Amino acid sequence: MKHPVPYAYVPAPGESIDHAAEQLVLRAQKLQYSTSMSFNGVKIAAAPGDKASYLVRHYFRVLNRRRGEYEASPEGKAALAERQCRIDAARAQVASSMLSLRALDFTNTGALIAWLHEIQDATDTKGSDTPATDIIKAFTSHGYEVSANCGDGYHAEDKENAARYLIGQALSGLQHIGAIHPIFRKFADEWRVKFGDAA
Repeated sequence: MKHPVPYAYVPAPGESIDHAAEQLVLRAQKLQYSTSMSFNGVKIAAAPGDKASYLVRHYFRVLNRRRGEYEASPEGKAALAERQCRIDAARAQVASSMLSLRALDFTNTGALIAWLHEIQDATDTKGSDTPATDIIKAFTSHGYEVSANCGDGYHAEDKENAARYLIGQALSGLQHIGAIHPIFRKFADEWRVKFGDAA
């Protein structure tokens, strides 16, 4: 027997497929008829007695099939090639920046901010193999701190204080997610304009 759309289950924003599948199965069992839902564009149906684990497997099978179809298409192949080009460029940038890191003057905060600005985009590229730990160690061994000068310790009009804050934020990103947040570039540009530092 077919039932109207209101009987379908509607997953909540942020709900996991595992939880949604369990809820769909419970609803089918309680009402004793098949019901369905759409999860990330995948239609999933459950009948009384179905197991949530089966629905989850079905969901990922559909996703994998669609992914395979897309990757085999001309559009998918072009996208993969473009992505690989971005990864190769990011890896080259990381390698180049890591070489120049050895020669950096760690007493020159402007040069350090410029270096972090230069490598930021590469660190934010998945697959770039950014050596986050090595970068953090290089800075902290010269007295710089992760998340330095936050809160009351931040003084916007003090060039050195503001620089160490920026550097600390970049290091924090590397420590927690392995990448420097894109907003760093904006703040770094503003710092250089404000303090007239073109390093």
